[in-house]
Amino acid sequence: MFQNSMKQRMNWEEFYGPNLGYALELYDQYVKDPKSIDPDLKDMFDELGAPPSQIKEASGTKEPGRITADLIQKIASAVKLAEDIRTYGHLNASVNPLRKDREKRELFPLSDYGLTEQEIKEIPASVICKDAPKNITNGIEAIEHLRNTYKKTISFEFDHVHHFEEREWLMNMVESGELFQKNSPEKLAAVLERLTEVEGFEQFLHRTFVGQKRFSIEGLDALVPVLDDIIAKSVKAGTTSVNIGMAHRGRLNVLAHVLGKPYEIIFSEFQHAPNKELVPSEGSVGISYGWTGDVKYHLGAKRHLQDAETKSARITLANNPSHLEFIDPIVEGSTRAAQETRTQSGYPEQDETKSLAILIHGDAAFPGEGIVAETLNLSSLNGYQVGGAIHIIANNMIGFTTESDESRSTKYASDLAKGYEIPIVHVNADDPEACLSAVKFAVEYRKKFNKDFLIDLIGYRRYGHNEMDEPSTT
Repeated sequence: MFQNSMKQRMNWEEFYGPNLGYALELYDQYVKDPKSIDPDLKDMFDELGAPPSQIKEASGTKEPGRITADLIQKIASAVKLAEDIRTYGHLNASVNPLRKDREKRELFPLSDYGLTEQEIKEIPASVICKDAPKNITNGIEAIEHLRNTYKKTISFEFDHVHHFEEREWLMNMVESGELFQKNSPEKLAAVLERLTEVEGFEQFLHRTFVGQKRFSIEGLDALVPVLDDIIAKSVKAGTTSVNIGMAHRGRLNVLAHVLGKPYEIIFSEFQHAPNKELVPSEGSVGISYGWTGDVKYHLGAKRHLQDAETKSARITLANNPSHLEFIDPIVEGSTRAAQETRTQSGYPEQDETKSLAILIHGDAAFPGEGIVAETLNLSSLNGYQVGGAIHIIANNMIGFTTESDESRSTKYASDLAKGYEIPIVHVNADDPEACLSAVKFAVEYRKKFNKDFLIDLIGYRRYGHNEMDEPSTT
């Protein structure tokens, strides 16, 4: 019937309604492969030629390459959706280890942007996410890729970074999937072993020295393998001096496992041993006749590290008094000094790769103590910059005795860093692999741009302990 109609009319103007739609479908098939349709129809389309544009518009279809205001609006809405996921995706991320089973509200529904799945599917993936992996073939897959990428147990804030090259690099690392490459079984086994050591040490202290102040690392156990990985990657890249500044939370575990301070020395300090060979002021095992009897949470230590590739480095954990963030500029100053060569006249020659500053902050102290902002303000000044410090917020979501919503006016403990255009990663401390991704991000960013980077390591406080005699927040 339809074929007879085609033979009789031989004119596109004569078609309308369902017949017109069907004829256009057949014509599209004819354009793609003339041999795929009935020979009579092929002859008919050979004679008819392409349908006039008004015919295609009347049928609700568009000519290839024809741009309409509606199409532009749909593309703009899809691009806006993608940008919103990048900017606000962290609000839906699983970075809080205490809320694993929380029902999450849907963010970025397509209806809010006036879009349907089919409309987005017709948009090329590269328009929405130019760094998407090769298996992402269309717009809807690109949107799902972004949603899944930005709602993991690691989330990102770098919308405040104004330098175009930096933002492009940050976005590429996240959206290309390079940041999430799988770790080897050997690497994961080493992390598990380290976490076992961390937990075993804390459990022994908890059972053996009941009631004594110990500022447990529990709930933030991943801090130790995070430090291990930062140091290993930096030393491999040529760093010969690593300077660490931190407050009390987790300090004993860092001393024991990152600095290699012997357990017996730490245990003797719990016993208030007066032996100067056991409790020197500098934290070493030698005699220190200048010992003043400072508490174990203020003492530092030094360690000489030799890795499997015969590269060596000196790791220093600086002594720190109760004013928790007081150590920040001191560590950065020591780092700058270690980077400078002063063998020639004139200005010292600086090599940022020689020394690295790692500053570990409390989640209440980072926004609460003014010396943090003062130190961050020096981070890009020629006379003070150290080629980028790596900041870690040991975030147990409670400062001293105060919950987060009663101790600061910002959503995140890390928000202060936004004013200095420092990229921020929030990571769930209960996901070691996500923590290793955060380390890779921080080390690679510093290596490429010589700027500060912040890891917001989000955990919890397992034990409160007897900490009321400390004057500052932790």
